[in-house]
Amino acid sequence: MEPPPDEDRHFRDEHYPQRHFRQTFGHVMNQGGSLLTPDQLKKRNKKSHDTVARALEQTFEKLDDLRRYCFVCERSDKVNRCARCQMVYYCGQKCQKKDWGRHKKVCKFLGGERIDQVAETLPCQNACHVLKPGRTWSKPAGDVETWADWLAINPSVVAEIKRNVPSMVEWYKFIGRPATETAVTEALQRCCTEMLTHPIVIGKGLVTFNVDPRTKPVHIHMVGAAKPELLMSEIDTTKELSAMFPNHKGMRILLVGPEVPHKLALGNPPSKKAISKGKIEYVYCNELYHDFVHRYVDNSRCPKADLVVALHPGLHTEVLIEPWTPTINLLLDRELSTVFTMYNVAEYDDSLEILIPFRPNYVQSGVNPFGSLLAKQTPFDLNQVFASNSYILAIKGRKK
Repeated sequence: MEPPPDEDRHFRDEHYPQRHFRQTFGHVMNQGGSLLTPDQLKKRNKKSHDTVARALEQTFEKLDDLRRYCFVCERSDKVNRCARCQMVYYCGQKCQKKDWGRHKKVCKFLGGERIDQVAETLPCQNACHVLKPGRTWSKPAGDVETWADWLAINPSVVAEIKRNVPSMVEWYKFIGRPATETAVTEALQRCCTEMLTHPIVIGKGLVTFNVDPRTKPVHIHMVGAAKPELLMSEIDTTKELSAMFPNHKGMRILLVGPEVPHKLALGNPPSKKAISKGKIEYVYCNELYHDFVHRYVDNSRCPKADLVVALHPGLHTEVLIEPWTPTINLLLDRELSTVFTMYNVAEYDDSLEILIPFRPNYVQSGVNPFGSLLAKQTPFDLNQVFASNSYILAIKGRKK
């Protein structure tokens, strides 16, 4: 999961180190669908083993460099880690004591993030790649209420995680961050929630607004679509929607927003053609949502949305609420079923405050039970955390 956009100088990076490592060395470290241990890799090819070892060292060095400065005074020389979580640096006891009142609330939690960093880096978090056609939820989507429920109905994912854990434990030792099998198992499960939170948020949104894809074709509009939504379409995690709603009549997902590449919008534009039964199709539009509605929906060039989803739209900021205002008014005036998500409680609280003048009618609000469990330090405040879709607002129309 990538940090939310910000201008903090300590967190500027051209690529996400963990993903870059996986993409570069996944084919070397995985053989026959199984993660090799360090010893197995060395026996197969010592040169590859040594290259991987150097790359791992550089990857974690880069991750540490992002936060290697005193969190209180920003001094970057002669700093030491917090001995407990090892995720925050201080220049000395004076600054550490000054920050302890805030840091102690997240210190234990941040120690867990160091475990997650390794799970994200190693190319073994493929348990969710068992999202094969034909797999279905054994319970109705409305009855699956937590990630624990989801794991209980997906024994193939649990088995895949278990199969990779012994090799993972060896890599944790090799890297110098030893962890128990239980800790590694939980880290891999959190990686799965990161991969699947977006499609499950969509599916649970359909349930919330009583839209059943098994009775009619469904049109889902993802507003303000950017990198996370585009990645979701690229790796096709929306297969999970077919598992949630077996034998559905077809779903068309529109990614709409100014960050949608023109090439995609030209090649797969919005359409009113029939949706194929059992298929999930993507179409794209490179413009603001209210402009899209006036141009396409109002002119009968494509159907209106059965569900509108905006992942992390940034409604909590005065800067971003202004360009969103015409779209929010359109969503409320036309009483479109809409889901917004937020990264953390601070964003959620601020969004509620900013939305007061719009008088939205809330159908659901609060902690999202299917938010990602793979939480991270917030780039601009290392004593706060964020995770994809942690909080949710489901709205329809305005308060009377």
